[in-house]
Amino acid sequence: MLTAAGLRALYRPPRPVTEQELVAGRIQVLERAVEASPGDLNARLALAESLSSAGRTDAYLEQLQAVLALDPTNDDARESLASAYLARKDGTSAEEHYRKILQRDPRNAMAQNGLTMSYLYQRRSREALASARKALALKPADPLLQFGLGWAAMQRATVTRDQAKQQRHYSIAVEQFERVARLWRRYPNLHFHLGSCYAKLQNNNLAVRHLEQAVKQMPGDPRPVVLLARAYKSGTEREKALALMEDYVARHPDNAEAQDLLGELLVNSVKPEDRERMIKAHEAAVRLAPKRSAYCLHLGAAYLRTADLKEASLAYSEAARLDPNDPTPFQQLAAVYTRLGDPDRAARAAELANKLVYNEKLLQELEMRAQLHPREVGTHLMLADRYRELKSHSAAQDEYEAVLEVDPANKRAAEGLRQSRMEMTREGAP
Repeated sequence: MLTAAGLRALYRPPRPVTEQELVAGRIQVLERAVEASPGDLNARLALAESLSSAGRTDAYLEQLQAVLALDPTNDDARESLASAYLARKDGTSAEEHYRKILQRDPRNAMAQNGLTMSYLYQRRSREALASARKALALKPADPLLQFGLGWAAMQRATVTRDQAKQQRHYSIAVEQFERVARLWRRYPNLHFHLGSCYAKLQNNNLAVRHLEQAVKQMPGDPRPVVLLARAYKSGTEREKALALMEDYVARHPDNAEAQDLLGELLVNSVKPEDRERMIKAHEAAVRLAPKRSAYCLHLGAAYLRTADLKEASLAYSEAARLDPNDPTPFQQLAAVYTRLGDPDRAARAAELANKLVYNEKLLQELEMRAQLHPREVGTHLMLADRYRELKSHSAAQDEYEAVLEVDPANKRAAEGLRQSRMEMTREGAP
């Protein structure tokens, strides 16, 4: 005879099925349906959706590719596939699919925006900006497309050497981000982007206002904190900047940019303990980001502040090794070697610095000539090749593309553009 406890155990209600288990069950059913009927597009699309919900990205992509193999005109599946490639930061594959959508539907604003993002992932900012303008022209009131144009303009500004063009691009970005803010106040990271652009436009009050909001909205992200400290430093609130960075570095000592900025903020202090903290902060920045020549330069300057000429020479030598086209470390080495009583090394460093200054002057003259003569192919090619030597690949690609606009059959420009894109991907260069 069953006891009361036995009866309760026998009639215990079933355990609720979790959402994860439901999705897994649905996938099994749909996989059997696809296996039974491989040409069933609806079954494949439903399976793809379930695989996406389960986080099985590779299988999701396979199903979308299978759908397109069966029906190449299915633009909903193609847009889903392109978006998935964007999520993987595979701009090249995304570009291919967005282009196919736009061939059939040139007025598809969302596909045009996707093409913009695919260019940005490939760091092709010139094409991204043109694509973003085209997308917004199709739907001028769409805040997503306004943000896309702002983002593309901001990225374009970061790789543009011409100061006037930089300012114009940042102004475009601000205009679009402000439009988004009026329609969509909680857009992710919007205050951060506005603060960044206002800082570049030297509007310190607005930069501070937006970056203070960004710090609250993006807890744990070092970018708004560092930019806010720089904005404080640019204004009259150096002590506030120092307090902000001291607090941040105490909690996040592994951030190279924060360590470097803390060192900069301590540079004018007359307290002996602050001199030591300054050195330690710059040493930490170099240790955390050993390939950043700017941090080595700052460390060298810090050593000079403490009259440690030997360590200063080592830091400047490392900066020169990391960026052999920058005259600054060689100029500093010439002065340091002179103070160390080594006139031969001082003379060699000064000679190298003078050559690099001369090369920079020639580059500026070539840039000016290219601006004055936009259709002069030879000038643009020389400028593009020089930018490639300097590993300024975005600038190089702009010049190769300028040549191809004038002379679409120019093989040297086409090959230079191809090589520059490959080198940029391989080197991670700007």
